[in-house]
Parts: sequence; C-alpha cells; structure tokens
Amino acid sequence: MPKSTLPTDILQAALIGYEAEKAKIDAKIAEVKAQLASAEQKPAPELSPEGRQRIIAATKRRSAMARRVAGSMVVSKKSKKVRTSGTGPRVSKEAEAE
Repeated sequence: MPKSTLPTDILQAALIGYEAEKAKIDAKIAEVKAQLASAEQKPAPELSPEGRQRIIAATKRRSAMARRVAGSMVVSKKSKKVRTSGTGPRVSKEAEAE
C-alpha cells in the first residue's frame, strides 16, 4: 500500500465519516429487507368468480383483436412493405435486411 502524505487526524476524521455513511447504508438495507420479508408473507388476494370471468373475457377480447390485426396485414411483393388497415405502411423484416 502506498505511503500516505495526509496527517493522521485527517485520515481518522475521514474514517469516522465513512463509518457513519456505512451505518446509514446498512440501516437502509435492513429497511428494504424488512419490506421484502413482509411482502413475501402476504398471500395474493383471492378473486371472486365474477372478477375471474371479467379477466378471462378481457383476455379473450385482446386475443381476438390481435388475431384480427394480424389477419388484416397484407404483404406487397413489389415493394416488400406490409400494409395494415387503418395505419400507414410498415417495412417488413425482409426489406429491413436489404
């Protein structure tokens, strides 16, 4: 380790400051660990049958919309662009590679 040119009292003061910062950091770490421990102990709330049905219905609607959008895409071989109904042109992966 290289020789220090600083006086000992300055080094001792720096050490005290660093130890105080370390104590603050350790306290924050303990606080976060306590929050994680309490979050792990709480079980997920049970959904009512009606709530589950609403979630299932919403998922089915999103899937149907995605299938409709995917089915409406038309690829033009001449320009190698994908055109969708209602939106502007999108460049296909083949056209991007060129």
